[in-house]
Amino acid sequence: MLIVVEGVDGAGKTTLIDSLASHSKRPFWRIQGLNPYRDSAPLESFLRWLKTIPPHVDIVCDRIPLISEPIYGTILRSFDRMEYLGAKEIDEFFQLPHLRIIYCRPSRYKLIDSVQKNPQLAGVVEHLDALLNQYDLRMACLTRTYGIHIRTHDFTVPVKSFDDFFFGGNGQS
Repeated sequence: MLIVVEGVDGAGKTTLIDSLASHSKRPFWRIQGLNPYRDSAPLESFLRWLKTIPPHVDIVCDRIPLISEPIYGTILRSFDRMEYLGAKEIDEFFQLPHLRIIYCRPSRYKLIDSVQKNPQLAGVVEHLDALLNQYDLRMACLTRTYGIHIRTHDFTVPVKSFDDFFFGGNGQS
């Protein structure tokens, strides 16, 4: 199973994955740092590699550029560095049968507090509302276009069972 944990900076993605690593009884591979700005070859190789992973192998990604780059790129740099990928590659990724997305989405006020307390990528604090709005739209679009059930996580609400939350049932109170 491929689980992508997404959300704006300060939304609790890394904290959620760290908690999973501490509490899970299930082994999984953690992947972070896929960066399309450095070189497109690693991302393209990663997307090809994902197609070869059997559904019983669990991979948790702390963000993936196919979701985050069109949002951050257009808002913070005025261009999307993922434009080189064709619709076929994008569709193939979002149609993977074992894909799950967890959208870390606390309330706006909790998020403002979080990003102001922790260092963020330049421009995040100033453009937080725009980033949040685009993430909300992107998640709705992925659901509508690909039928992906996106699980939402608010870091202010405790997770009862990390294994259930990530790999199975609801898990969040």
